[in-house]
Amino acid sequence: MTNSSTGQVAAQPEGMQSIVADWSSDQRAFKNVSWGKAMMWIFLLSDTFIFSCFLLSYMTVRMSTTIPWPNSSEIFALSFGGEPIPLILIAIMTFILITSSGTMVLAVNYGYRKDR
Repeated sequence: MTNSSTGQVAAQPEGMQSIVADWSSDQRAFKNVSWGKAMMWIFLLSDTFIFSCFLLSYMTVRMSTTIPWPNSSEIFALSFGGEPIPLILIAIMTFILITSSGTMVLAVNYGYRKDR
């Protein structure tokens, strides 16, 4: 590094300080990126890694067991009038999830309009 006013070479920091100085001096790569955008990308990457770890660990446990897994349509079945209805619990949970997403969209819309 040279000092532009005097033309002399600046002294390089030693050890960990040199690593920090080297990494923190890179202004070109992220100069025009807003803080919120950079943090959103960090969140998306960390979320991807976490869910990948969950799925890999589930796959590892499921493939390593010698006992057969139960049938999912029997586990998630609800009985109405003594007759089991397969996967009705999953359908109910999906309906609740979609409905809550719709109410969240309405809340954000009213928030932007500052309408209570």
